[in-house]
Amino acid sequence: MLRRVVSKVGRAPVARRVVTSTPGLRETTRRFVGGEDAPSAVITAEALHEQGLRSTLHLRAGDVHTAAEADEHVRAYAELATRLSSAGCGPASEMSVKMAQLGLYAPGGWHGAVARLREVVAQAAERGLFVTMDMEGDHEVDQTLSAVHAVREEHPSLGVALQAYLRRTEDDCRMLAHAGSRVRLVKGAYGAGSDIAFTTPEDVDAAFLRCLAVLMDGQGYPMVASHDMRMIDAARRLARESGRRSPEWELQMLLGVRSHDQRALAAEGLRVRVYVPYGPEWYGWFVNRIAEKPANLRLLAHALLSRDEIRATEPV
Repeated sequence: MLRRVVSKVGRAPVARRVVTSTPGLRETTRRFVGGEDAPSAVITAEALHEQGLRSTLHLRAGDVHTAAEADEHVRAYAELATRLSSAGCGPASEMSVKMAQLGLYAPGGWHGAVARLREVVAQAAERGLFVTMDMEGDHEVDQTLSAVHAVREEHPSLGVALQAYLRRTEDDCRMLAHAGSRVRLVKGAYGAGSDIAFTTPEDVDAAFLRCLAVLMDGQGYPMVASHDMRMIDAARRLARESGRRSPEWELQMLLGVRSHDQRALAAEGLRVRVYVPYGPEWYGWFVNRIAEKPANLRLLAHALLSRDEIRATEPV
């Protein structure tokens, strides 16, 4: 209920006007967002790389309902890849994309989206960049995994995100824990029902740890996406027990969250990648992050009251 209320209020036009026009709030949101266009996003990536951090950039643009809109996303990612490469960010950067951006719900459906995904991955590969498929609602899991399987036949480096809170994910991890497979593990926050998902924090944590153990014991490349220091400590322990060195797995966190910890972990020699959303529709992403976990409002309040860097007070 609280999630729906926060989402509805946050998406109201008046709320957007307040957030984007009030100097203090606008400054705060910029800590979480890499700007409104590719040049701004690349500047953010460069700043992160100077701090010893890696980056994954995700375009936030309008909903895609036509083939022309999907093609525009392909061109936008091509521009981003070119700019990242020209800035020398290629080796430390990747791009995150979603099936819906590439036309899953446009004419041509899955087949059209897969064709565009191949184009995005090929363009990225030419510039030394990786691509990872994001995952949204549970209804998209099979379609996304099928797309990844199809494109990996030509581009085996294509990564994919899995949501630990779904009951199926432990099996998906086993299927994807093979050599060369890049898997981003997140807890998940799309509100699936108890018939297909774990719904209590304790059960989600336990599922995350089980999935993490499968990935660490496998032959792939685990990407552990969490701000929960308990999960991060568990990842480090499991990596040691599996004989993994730092270049064989990585941590991922959101831009603006636990920035101090991101740098501290990187200084210890761990690979840390920062998720950088950017684009004209960045505000919707910002509201979604608050709605997924309303406790994140504490981050916003803290940022308004302090000039210190934002640090999460609870697992995100």
